Amino acid sequence: LFHLVTVHSHRPDATNVALELDLGHGAQGDHLPMLDEGNGWWRRTVPAPRGLAFRVSVDGATPTGEPLVAAGSEQWERNGALIDPPSETTLRFHADVGLGHAVFVRGSGYPLSWERGEPATWEEGDVWTLRLAGVTGALELKALIDDSGWEQGDNHRVEPGGTLEASPVF
Repeated sequence: LFHLVTVHSHRPDATNVALELDLGHGAQGDHLPMLDEGNGWWRRTVPAPRGLAFRVSVDGATPTGEPLVAAGSEQWERNGALIDPPSETTLRFHADVGLGHAVFVRGSGYPLSWERGEPATWEEGDVWTLRLAGVTGALELKALIDDSGWEQGDNHRVEPGGTLEASPVF
């Protein structure tokens, strides 16, 4: 039985980040490149028969010390420390944006960015929902129409695992 283990690493100054799997008895496996998620965050998901032992390689240099061990079915790493996987954070925007238009969300804090919006999904009743996994800190955010027309007013704030209900004015 395999689990999918997802590792997130915050390496804001890195240009290449990889996982170096621990194969046991001190042997290290290949460097598996991690995906650049933006805002200094990197991600890689790998199958593992049980926990996963690994080191993070940054720009070709592996930090010294013992490999980190992930014992559960999913583990997250931030600044070199494993943390429990956060629960899902839900953003719900009540807005009629017109036929053919969509709501996007931009913000600060993983996995959002102020440069590129994440699309929300329309639900009956003109509710646009965006569910985010992997949120490890408070998010500051705003809704946009078609990822270009910003909502009016102050930014919204939501804690990891929380739910934001908002009625933006565009």
